[in-house]
Amino acid sequence: MSVVERRDGQVMAAGRTARRIAAGVLLVTLGVVALSLATRAWVASYAVGDAALPALMAMKLFDVNTEQNFPTWFASSLLLVCAALAMVIAVLQRAAGQRHVTAWTGLGLALAALSLDEAVAMHEQLQGPARRAIGDAGGGLLHFAWVVPGLLIAAVLAFGLTVFAARQHARVRRLLIVAGVVFAAGALGSETLSGLVLSRDGDRFLYVIVTAFEETLELAGAVFLLWAELLCLRLLRDGNGGLSLRLSDLGTGT
Repeated sequence: MSVVERRDGQVMAAGRTARRIAAGVLLVTLGVVALSLATRAWVASYAVGDAALPALMAMKLFDVNTEQNFPTWFASSLLLVCAALAMVIAVLQRAAGQRHVTAWTGLGLALAALSLDEAVAMHEQLQGPARRAIGDAGGGLLHFAWVVPGLLIAAVLAFGLTVFAARQHARVRRLLIVAGVVFAAGALGSETLSGLVLSRDGDRFLYVIVTAFEETLELAGAVFLLWAELLCLRLLRDGNGGLSLRLSDLGTGT
């Protein structure tokens, strides 16, 4: 077997492993959303008499539209893992003398900030100032007024991600672009839609479905990003039985 054939085989094997890990995390993600919908259904249909308290407690713990609970922890942890992997890739890039160290470091810092925001809901602090700035226009699609400054921040991040992705291997680039589009669609696109539904119909069935879809998109975006990062890494076993983490051929960029 030639060196090229052996290298191609290693890339294919690493790609299968990355795909399986991403698929597993995506299944867990869908399970989290399904559990949220189940607890909402419990409250809506069966929370009467003595059943009300446990149903409400379960919803508070597992509802994706409630802050500081299990879905919040899961989403924040997923983003933090992505941030850590980006930093690992940056370190390995520096050690290998590659040219994308700053870009991967910037991505890691941005993901760490998103993880922190997911945990403590910093973006909610923009709601008051944004509401005062847009005045009477703050309704319907702008019910959650923080999406206005959020769009400006997203535009900057989208530009940076586009420039960054253009310098990566084609397979990694495609996943990075999909991750950015899907995450933004959930964080901003579906948020505006959920604001419209909430302002018109209140916290009822349609709002629950829209918010569940929103969270699914955000989490799926993070899973695609995780997949892209895993493609850039490979775990090797040395002669002494130890393990070492290296850049894959896809992790060296274009």
